[in-house]
Amino acid sequence: LSDWSSDVCSSDLSCRSSCARYLYTVVVLALCTGMRRDDIRLLRWRQIDFEESTLKVGHSKTVHGTGRTVPLNNSALKTITDWSRKFPNRLPEHFVFPAEKCVNGRGKTTTVFDHDPTRPIGSWKCALKFAFKRAGFHVRFHDFRHTAVTRMVEAGVPLPKIAEIVGWSAGTMCLMIKRYGHMSNAALRQVVASLEISSISE
Repeated sequence: LSDWSSDVCSSDLSCRSSCARYLYTVVVLALCTGMRRDDIRLLRWRQIDFEESTLKVGHSKTVHGTGRTVPLNNSALKTITDWSRKFPNRLPEHFVFPAEKCVNGRGKTTTVFDHDPTRPIGSWKCALKFAFKRAGFHVRFHDFRHTAVTRMVEAGVPLPKIAEIVGWSAGTMCLMIKRYGHMSNAALRQVVASLEISSISE
């Protein structure tokens, strides 16, 4: 997944052309933060600080995940900013991804109805499955969290920092990194390269 997620994210066939207009923003946010599904689904506008480029997670799956501050990189900030422009009358307590129904008419113009910003979107499972099936991929939403962690590991980010971003406790950090950190062969070679014995390698 980590090798192709960026290409899929930018593909018109996968996310941008979905009648579920929120899908592209949701996927980018997941890939760029490693947040869990409900951390994103239940996000409210008051939790996002556009000036500081951060968001504060609400009630999460774990104690360590609840209330954590997650920095937004340029990709995440731009995408969520573009999404916010669709809601000029939004209130702080409104959900970032509100309950709504969307259909594509002729000309692929999306029509939104039954929009309720006081309720969160119920599920994007079907929209995700259909969009990625058209692109020729099989993916679960939780795979984006795997991808985010794997990329951080391969970039050499210290494990305590990864734990802080994704909401792991110190006690489960090593266990989780085995579960999520699927390092590439290239990254593993860099690790063993640090163990070279100069007299032998010469």
